[in-house]
Amino acid sequence: MSIKRTNLASVVSLGKKDVDILKKYEQYLNINLKEKEPQTIEKFLQLLKTININILGEINPVKIDGLFLDYSIPGMTKEFDILKVTREFVLNIELKLENKTTDEMRKQLIDNKFYLSKANCQRAYYFSYNAETDKLYELDNNNQLVDVTTTDRIIHLLNVDNMDGVK
Repeated sequence: MSIKRTNLASVVSLGKKDVDILKKYEQYLNINLKEKEPQTIEKFLQLLKTININILGEINPVKIDGLFLDYSIPGMTKEFDILKVTREFVLNIELKLENKTTDEMRKQLIDNKFYLSKANCQRAYYFSYNAETDKLYELDNNNQLVDVTTTDRIIHLLNVDNMDGVK
């Protein structure tokens, strides 16, 4: 059975309603979410919404569907919290439930970069969200972790159509 794409808001919504319903949805998606992952996803979406306001005070649209959650490479123990696959790039977003050091987050993203480099994608972007500090970081081209102060880049990446046209 293969993993299916999902909408992040659906996971948050089901996580608030009933644990049993969420577990059935996880079975449908062929994933196994960590206990606090729906709450972490909710905080991440709130951060995107909070700093994604245009000059008129309106929230710009962002696509949060067609994403792979908790994707594991077959035959390996490597797991990616959120993956988006397009014709031009792969987007990886790691969700941290507890306070991790920037060095720990950086190391994980560099490891992810190594594994995803084997996937023959031309470009990849790596982000880490720390729910405890409510901060978003990006791994730059020099493998340095940069504090993201605007979501323009990640919003743009999320809004690109998936490889098979799923939006």
